[in-house]
Amino acid sequence: LLITGAVLIWLLVPGNRIFPAQARPVVSDEAALAASQEVNRALQSRLAQLETALDGAPCKSDGTLLMPDGRTIEGLLPPDPSDRSDVPGAIRPADRTAILPPDPERVQVPVADAPKDTQSLLAYIEDRTAIVLAPSANGLSSGTGFFVGPDLLVTNFHVIAAPGVNAIYVTNKALGTIQQAQVLKSMGPFETTGGDFALLRVAGANQPAFTVLEADESLRLQSVIAAGYPGDLLQSDAQFQQLRTGDRTAVPELAVTDGTVSAQQTLNARSRVVVHSAPISQGNSGGPLIDMCGRLVGVNTFVKKGALRNLNFALSGADLSRFLANTDALPQVV
Repeated sequence: LLITGAVLIWLLVPGNRIFPAQARPVVSDEAALAASQEVNRALQSRLAQLETALDGAPCKSDGTLLMPDGRTIEGLLPPDPSDRSDVPGAIRPADRTAILPPDPERVQVPVADAPKDTQSLLAYIEDRTAIVLAPSANGLSSGTGFFVGPDLLVTNFHVIAAPGVNAIYVTNKALGTIQQAQVLKSMGPFETTGGDFALLRVAGANQPAFTVLEADESLRLQSVIAAGYPGDLLQSDAQFQQLRTGDRTAVPELAVTDGTVSAQQTLNARSRVVVHSAPISQGNSGGPLIDMCGRLVGVNTFVKKGALRNLNFALSGADLSRFLANTDALPQVV
């Protein structure tokens, strides 16, 4: 009886087998409340912006909605039948502060190594984003990463730091096959270091890199795209199932979601975050948050679940630049 009683008491002590010690939350309730208040203010500002823009906006006979400045709500000039050069595929300037972002397939992004060449925003993102797989004895940890150099890729520390991880693999459509990666530098966990980054070298890769945006003004209400490989979509992805069964050339489909920047916060003395409305979930960790010009504005890292909405957090481009200092990664910073 004494032995049984002692065992029961030991089991009931927090931190032992039944009740693991409660980890300190990444985002405190106070910070989450402040972020929610910022989101509410951003939504109110967005509503006022839309109402002002739509006030007096005429609708043409073909259904095109024109803003008071003569552009569409996507910031594009309507087709001009009298202009023979205004044909499908022609490149035309657009308003970068448009009310709604245009279709990513219509956005052309300059290629850094060949400024005269362009590619669609979607293709631009796909070339630079990859799935990160970290198998262990306890299962498979998956996340997202993005290239910051020809063979250098960034992801979250928590993606590759699961207990028992013995190898890390990376793939995307441009690579064509799964390749092993080596950790060069890491910073984490977030709760103790204020960072959640890992720099990987993918031997033999030669991929283009994202340009990093360190904005000197507020990003609030700017349109953004989150790219990654969320776990709930991987479950139904046939290519991912083939990859798991040994097909090294199978590449899961990249998922992209759009939204706007709701707030920018300083969580602690070392961490600056971008709060946004582009839906992300487990598996998006380490993936890029990109503006409509293809520039990286943050690294998607965690979600704070609330009763009414989820808050999506990305570590800032400035934090990423500080992490990459004194490494071989030298992404272009604007």
